[in-house]
Amino acid sequence: MKVLGYGEDALTLWALTNRCREVLRILGDGSDQEDVALIYRPSFGRKGGPRSSQFGEFDFILGTTSALYLGEAKWDKSPELQERPIKLRDEQRERHKVFAAYYRTWVTRPQWQVSDFLEAAKENFAAQKLEKPIPPAGSILARNLISILTVCAQETKRTRIVRNVLLVTDSAGSLALSVTDTPADFTLAYIRAAESMVMGLIPLGIK
Repeated sequence: MKVLGYGEDALTLWALTNRCREVLRILGDGSDQEDVALIYRPSFGRKGGPRSSQFGEFDFILGTTSALYLGEAKWDKSPELQERPIKLRDEQRERHKVFAAYYRTWVTRPQWQVSDFLEAAKENFAAQKLEKPIPPAGSILARNLISILTVCAQETKRTRIVRNVLLVTDSAGSLALSVTDTPADFTLAYIRAAESMVMGLIPLGIK
């Protein structure tokens, strides 16, 4: 079967599967590709703001024994790339802080009771001045959050290192970016895709 995709989501998936080694090299991570876990577009609810425990979805999460990478992805046609430095929305930046706080709480123990974990996370939020409610223990969000945290901790061997990544995939080969264009607290991973495009589409094959 030949699978081709168009746009930011397809290019992101292509970059993280077909160019994973290049992404890792840019990040300074020497992990073997076979030891990398990719969680693609994990969602933690669509609502946001200080009154909601939901905090949106990442474009991707990568787990290696070196670090947990929380990713935002853009392509060359993304309007955010018209500004320098590139600016991410407040809710995007908050999402990274919230999940990092959950993750760093989770890896402090090998096992948790759900209610104990959520209470510990609440205390961590308060210490970091994160104005975000904790979801109820039996909620879909809490179950999904714990599932993702469990996978992340297994793949990273419980490292406490969390890094924010801005993955930019260039389908036209026309972008000129430098590290000074990157949002604060993010690492830029630029992947050129122009030579791999087929009539404006990107072939999606797992290598």
